Amino acid sequence: MPACPGPPINHKPLHWSGSGGIGHAAHNKLWLQPQCTGSGSEDQVGPSPRAFYIAVAIDCHMFIFGGRYGSKRLGDFWVLDTDIWQWSELTSFGDLPSPRDFAAASAIGNRKIVMYGGWDGKRWLSDVYVLDTKWMELSVSGSLPSPRCGHTATMVEKRLLVYGGRGEVAFCLLT
Repeated sequence: MPACPGPPINHKPLHWSGSGGIGHAAHNKLWLQPQCTGSGSEDQVGPSPRAFYIAVAIDCHMFIFGGRYGSKRLGDFWVLDTDIWQWSELTSFGDLPSPRDFAAASAIGNRKIVMYGGWDGKRWLSDVYVLDTKWMELSVSGSLPSPRCGHTATMVEKRLLVYGGRGEVAFCLLT
């Protein structure tokens, strides 16, 4: 992916709201609400409203995958170019991971995205996918964390740190 010319988003924070677009806080002058363009497979400008999706920023691109709208799990993949504020649905990136919500993802350097787990509506997931030029499910050696959703995932040097979430493991509170 080419590097973005100039500082990304003019040093202003960006938040994509699951309610349907770029959001802003009414009393916070730091937020920017740009007018975005673009088109997807169903003629919408950007991703449909959703919750519990993954969002990963790499250079001047923000990638969105999955999530949920009502009871429907989503499996579409979008990128927002913050240089020109244009959404593009990415449909030619190989076989996409199955629709899911509550997954976690992190950037690997300035070119790849790694995603772990989530919830497909029937079971907790423990699969690992990496996006370079197409999604690829990884065969992981060693001991995997238990299947889960609603967790965080962050790259720490060359390791993916997975923390928290909800899944098959029983949680107990000590009193």
